Amino acid sequence: MKNTTWPLPQIIGVICVLLVLGTTLQAQNCSFNTTPIVANANVTNPPCGSTGSATINVTSGVAPYTYSWTPNVSTTNTASNLTPGIYSVEINDANCHAVGPEVVVNGDFTQGNTGFTSAYTYCSQSQCLWPAAFYSVGSNPQFYHTQFWGADHTTGTGNFLIINGASTANVPVWTETLTVIPNRTYVFSTWVSSMNTISAAQLQFSINGVTIGNIFNSPPQINTWVKFCTSWNSGNNTTAVISIINQSTILYGNDFALDDISFKTCMPATITFTVNPSPPPVVQINSVGNNCGPSNGTASVSVVGGSSPYSYQWGGGQTSQSVTGLSAGNHSVIVTDSHGCSDTAYTFINTSATPPSASFTASPVCFRIPTLLSDLSTAYSNEPITNWSWIVPGATPPTSTQQNPSVLYSTPGIHTATLVVTTLHGCKDTIVQQITIHNNPKADFTGDGSGCAPVCVQFSDASTCNDGSITNWHWNFNGGTVTSGNSQNPVVCYNTPGAYGATLTVVSSYGCTDEKDIQPLVTVHTYPSADFSVSQTTATLDEPNFTFYPQWSNDVSQWSWNFGDNTTSNATNPTHSYASSATGNDFYSYTVTLIVQNQFGCKDSIVRPVSLTPDFVFYIPNTFTPNTDNLNENFYGKGRGIKEYKIMLFDRWGNLVWDCYKEGDQRAYDDGTAEGLPSACKWDGTFKGKEVQEDVYVWKVELTDIFNLKHQYAGHVSLVR
Repeated sequence: MKNTTWPLPQIIGVICVLLVLGTTLQAQNCSFNTTPIVANANVTNPPCGSTGSATINVTSGVAPYTYSWTPNVSTTNTASNLTPGIYSVEINDANCHAVGPEVVVNGDFTQGNTGFTSAYTYCSQSQCLWPAAFYSVGSNPQFYHTQFWGADHTTGTGNFLIINGASTANVPVWTETLTVIPNRTYVFSTWVSSMNTISAAQLQFSINGVTIGNIFNSPPQINTWVKFCTSWNSGNNTTAVISIINQSTILYGNDFALDDISFKTCMPATITFTVNPSPPPVVQINSVGNNCGPSNGTASVSVVGGSSPYSYQWGGGQTSQSVTGLSAGNHSVIVTDSHGCSDTAYTFINTSATPPSASFTASPVCFRIPTLLSDLSTAYSNEPITNWSWIVPGATPPTSTQQNPSVLYSTPGIHTATLVVTTLHGCKDTIVQQITIHNNPKADFTGDGSGCAPVCVQFSDASTCNDGSITNWHWNFNGGTVTSGNSQNPVVCYNTPGAYGATLTVVSSYGCTDEKDIQPLVTVHTYPSADFSVSQTTATLDEPNFTFYPQWSNDVSQWSWNFGDNTTSNATNPTHSYASSATGNDFYSYTVTLIVQNQFGCKDSIVRPVSLTPDFVFYIPNTFTPNTDNLNENFYGKGRGIKEYKIMLFDRWGNLVWDCYKEGDQRAYDDGTAEGLPSACKWDGTFKGKEVQEDVYVWKVELTDIFNLKHQYAGHVSLVR
């Protein structure tokens, strides 16, 4: 419709048509079936050296049918003279089965204006479709043109393509470029509706620029959808440019809609099958030799495959499946099935076989221990032993067909065992042998001990043996070390605290064993830990006191202190004075020993030194009275801890009046009531044998103490008579 306004009667007429014809019509002008063809192949496999056949049976489809065989052995539904191999057949019926995948993108326009192109002009605004050769994609045509009516083909609410047709023919309204499969038939279809009833649109399909099919008109009513289809064979094409072209040249009307545009391939039914030849018979001969004698061999035939019944032709003329009386040597049989297919098998019948030689040994032969019966039988390589039969009374199991069975005797003593060996062709030999089952020795031993590490224990064998004698002793001392003794009576020492047991295994002269395990036997106790601290490690002679603090382990139950001066104590944290032993002004060193013991008598000790240092002191008077009253007659210094001493005395004018120097062992001067090394230098108040006048004199002292430290002193002394 061009940009014009309808008269009211026309509008009323259109509304009436809309009310009456408000349903979607079924597909028109489309005879393409969507139901697939269903078929199967009935194959007859060929017998050996022949060919087979096959028949194709169609169970669903529209006749007539065409058949394309690969390889090309037939054009009908049957084929014969088929050699073994793989065959495929494509079947087409009278209808195109458009069941292939959809190739068109956005054919229902749910994605809007995408996936296709158009020679028309696209618009999306309200009332934009009044000009000719314009199109929109939407769900409400009246939004784009007030005199367009309709809804989408599928749901009535979705998108569809709304077109105001041009008056120029051969203009593509809708185009898509698709990838196609060569030599394949496709169905091109669309649903068409009229947007008004002024004049119908005239549409045609086009592929790769060539129009195909007839021109089809949009329906005369509004709100009505009609489907149009056409088919196209792709030939050698791999790409198809498909279009829907408006062929109408009418200026007014020619307004229409498109929806659910489709492009699908027609799919033939394909059947693939294999022609397999029937397997020929496979023959196997089961034969038995001459059973240690001539011309009494037997043989029988087993057949796998082929078609029964079978015929048998033996080289010796016999025609049955099983034959007897065969002599030594090669024999053959030809087996033929019902199709004439045959197979030949061969067998060899041994000459008179050499009997085997039965022999066995039994070990161990101990009560309550399984005894292994070891087959030592011999036979020739072409006549191997294939069967062993044991009869063992008094044992479990009492019989066996194993080559080397293990049995358990219920009582000790002498028993009989029988072995019968049979070769491949039935030759036999028998041996009967006595087996003596011996009593086991009885393991026993003594030995135990406890104490502080190391604990050494003498283990003594006390085992007994009623059958034979004990020849070997195997001890297991977990945690212990053998230090002396012999294999029967070892001495074992344990150095690590813990509880230990021992295991003895004895072996008799018949190889029978017994074991004795005793847990525990030996206990090695943990040693306590001795430790202590002291209030000080060094003291002076004027305060020679030390306090000791225990730091031993919690398991200590007894302790003893030795202070290194011939004195001891059992106090927990004693205080000790060395005043009685340190009698001289000298250096003293003592070793303090702590001995601790736990409840098991295990002891530990630790020693720590303490020391005393001598005193150093020096003093000198400031007055003396040399007046022959025997009181304070001399001037001299006193001290302790001085080993070198020098004193000088000067008058008021600085003249040396008297001096004295002394060195030596300070202990000789410090012990007892001695006044120290300085007291060895005494001034009696004279100078060169004459008394000096009363006056104040200056003295100066230089000394070295017991610690090798130098000291200088100076002062005044008054001489008074």
